[in-house]
Amino acid sequence: MNVPPIPTTPGHQRHDPDEFGIEIRFAPHSDAPSRVFRVMTALIEAFQEIDGFLAGSIATGLKPSTLLEDIESGSLRAWLRNTLESIDDDSLKSGDWKKLVGAFLVRAKHIMINWTEGRTTVDSEAEIQELRQELLDVAAHTDVLRIPTYAPISSTELVRSIEMISKRNRAIGGAGVCCLFER
Repeated sequence: MNVPPIPTTPGHQRHDPDEFGIEIRFAPHSDAPSRVFRVMTALIEAFQEIDGFLAGSIATGLKPSTLLEDIESGSLRAWLRNTLESIDDDSLKSGDWKKLVGAFLVRAKHIMINWTEGRTTVDSEAEIQELRQELLDVAAHTDVLRIPTYAPISSTELVRSIEMISKRNRAIGGAGVCCLFER
């Protein structure tokens, strides 16, 4: 499987793999400035819900949460970190599994965002199945389970996730661009 790297921001060192940023670039002097903040809020909330869907690929009962790490000026940029709660530790291999699963959540969101770019419709169930398989492959690549029982995200949850990402990106409109990246 060949997953493209997540873009990094210039001038920042790479931090933890479970840390990611959302940036909304907007045109100065654009109208309806509150729209930028509403879109950021909606994206963070959408990614939190998507993380819940994706965490089910690793184990049921895994509850991801998102922490605000930093906000930067200029274009609106928020740094977030995935954290995990509630799991049966007996099913996991020893080691720093939380970082591996957090990195999976970041990578999976990046794959989904890339998949939605330039698309206005989904033309076939096969497209959804291919994306489900790609996300399942990334989940299995974490290798955190003692017994590798990784499960694909349901088609319904995947379509809902794609819809949430697309809707938030459309809400930015011509006055801005949204991207997900690492430090």
